[in-house]
Amino acid sequence: MTTPATGLAPTRLVLSNGVRALLKRTTTTPSVTILIALDAGSVRDPADRPGLAHFVSRTIDRGTATRSAEQMAEDLDGWGVSLQTAVGRHTLSLGCTCLAADFERVLALLADAVRRPSFPESEVETRRGHIQTLIRQEADSPAAVAIGIMAGIAAGASRTRVASDVLSATCKSACSATRPDRRRSTSTT
Repeated sequence: MTTPATGLAPTRLVLSNGVRALLKRTTTTPSVTILIALDAGSVRDPADRPGLAHFVSRTIDRGTATRSAEQMAEDLDGWGVSLQTAVGRHTLSLGCTCLAADFERVLALLADAVRRPSFPESEVETRRGHIQTLIRQEADSPAAVAIGIMAGIAAGASRTRVASDVLSATCKSACSATRPDRRRSTSTT
């Protein structure tokens, strides 16, 4: 199904595999912005693995079945592309802007990262350390602690339980997320 573009409205496509695409042509610059959003946000985290989606968002770009993290970084750098990953409540996304001439190569690399992430242990351990540092820094932030407590209270937990559980649960999850956990988190089937 195709909806024609009018004014600033993009063309919307649904491909045969169910992928939805939004396209907007411009002649101002010869570039393409790609955003891949997966239904793999934090609401999909298993109860015993809070923070898994965040962990995956920080490791999905660290290698695939056919490309090492170094190869991915060199290719993207060679094309002048800065890959951004993000996770929210409902989606895990990868996005970048590239020259139109590099579109097919960049899209193939992103598709490989989404469909066949390898989560190499050495890269995962490096990212795990970064995530644990971020969690501990947040625990030292009065604003972050207050937001966590308020979210817990809104969900029905007691203030005392929330304050003590948030840090330990997310650190434990970041330490224990396994390769099968990470692969399940990005599964599109």
